[in-house]
Amino acid sequence: MTYGIKNESEIMAKNIELYIDHSEFDLSLKGNLYHIVCPTIADFNIYNVLATVGVLVGLGFDDRMIIEAISDLKPVNGRMELIPNKHKITIIVDYCCHTKDFENVFKFADRVSRGNIIAVLGAPSKRHMARRKKIGALANRYLDHVILTELDDRGENIEEICKEIQSEITDIPSIIIPNRAVAVEQAIEQASPGDVVLLLGKGHEKFIALEVGQREYEGDKAIALKAIKRVYEGEEENELQQND
Repeated sequence: MTYGIKNESEIMAKNIELYIDHSEFDLSLKGNLYHIVCPTIADFNIYNVLATVGVLVGLGFDDRMIIEAISDLKPVNGRMELIPNKHKITIIVDYCCHTKDFENVFKFADRVSRGNIIAVLGAPSKRHMARRKKIGALANRYLDHVILTELDDRGENIEEICKEIQSEITDIPSIIIPNRAVAVEQAIEQASPGDVVLLLGKGHEKFIALEVGQREYEGDKAIALKAIKRVYEGEEENELQQND
């Protein structure tokens, strides 16, 4: 059983429409066409939806059950995950490992954003060094502002890693904030309604890898949610005042 978007396949997505918080397309399945609205975002994730359809067909599910299932798909934690908020800021957490992953996420954000695109990102320490300038060049092409920070800490100087990426960011503002939690908070503080904030590289992970072992990290999602409450709802300030 084959699936695809561009090439004729047994399972196909046609007439794809991408939105900041969902996707819509016509699913071609067994000679029938079904209009699908699902919470999965970005065109590259449509392939994952089609793969899921293929698995369900193989398991013997009928069309109605398949349509209901994919219309209610839940995103995987840390994989193009939208962080809910009431302030009209789109915050996306994604694991982003390879250069192509960064390009796909940047292209999606560029396509659907109505405001600025702000990204928090870094590169692995002592690994895949050739990717650093490539990521910087992609950021320079698609983004409006970049905050460079740690991804891990395996003994290489974090600021030097960030400077390698930054060397290719020549047309847009970029800053280096080595502490990742502070970098995420800064991105939330800087964002305005309509902006897209991309928190890239850690995904669901709640640790920073060290040269030996790892240290705890609260996670991009948790830090972003706290920053939203502090910046837009003043919860942290209220708590501090109550404790005085």
